[in-house]
Amino acid sequence: MGLRTVLALGAHPDDLELGCGATLAKLADRGVTVHAMVFTAGRAGAAEGFDRPAETRNALAALGVTRVVQHSFADARLHQSLNEIIAAIEEDLKATATTRIYTMFD
Repeated sequence: MGLRTVLALGAHPDDLELGCGATLAKLADRGVTVHAMVFTAGRAGAAEGFDRPAETRNALAALGVTRVVQHSFADARLHQSLNEIIAAIEEDLKATATTRIYTMFD
């Protein structure tokens, strides 16, 4: 069967680009469908009016990611939303038939 679809999970905008961006780009270049899910908008660490989700969508698209799901869970409080996060991941896995998951290490 082989590697067909990858889901990359990131807590904040730029986590995936910096944490596993080269791997995602390599996979996309080899024809693997790469999706991403980002759990926060990253507003806590951004200048007023700066659109971090748009920046990360553009960066991930440049790496070959075909779809980015952006959530709005509270920055620095993901532990308070674990059930909702798990449900979001499970739903995405079922919809995309993902064969591998990538994330970054903090």
